Amino acid sequence: MSVTDRRPERVLVLDTVMDRGGAESITMNYLRAMDRTQVTYDFLVNREYKGAYEDEIERLGGRVYRMCPMYPQFFPRYKREFRAFLRSHPEYRIIHSNLEERSYFPLRIAYEEGVPVRIAHAHNRPVGYDLKSLFREYFRLRLPRYVTHRFACGPEAGAWLALIPI
Repeated sequence: MSVTDRRPERVLVLDTVMDRGGAESITMNYLRAMDRTQVTYDFLVNREYKGAYEDEIERLGGRVYRMCPMYPQFFPRYKREFRAFLRSHPEYRIIHSNLEERSYFPLRIAYEEGVPVRIAHAHNRPVGYDLKSLFREYFRLRLPRYVTHRFACGPEAGAWLALIPI
């Protein structure tokens, strides 16, 4: 296969929904500006409804896949569905997760399934404590073992997700 026949590297981006939020808008700016003959983004979201950016993603050559929500009552189902997804899509060698501490689930499964590049991206640091804080702490402390690359929007976000020292 010659260089001109090469297909772009497809990166699977994990997000909740591709609406007009901050992280989603930045991701779309990258997708618009990148050389899509070399690399492109596909998205796995966990909302049933169509996000604001989905039509544009498809026009730019990306794909959008859906899974069940990542609520505690759906964690076992999400894990089963994500493992089945990876097994049916061996083309993904890079996964970029924007799911904060919930990245633990898909990145652990990606590790177990042999995906070589597993990126955790921290966008912010949660404020306050409630029942969710217990789950967040549990997952964030177990996440780094399954990560190969670490991105953060700032030192506090990275430190909270146990990705970089502050």
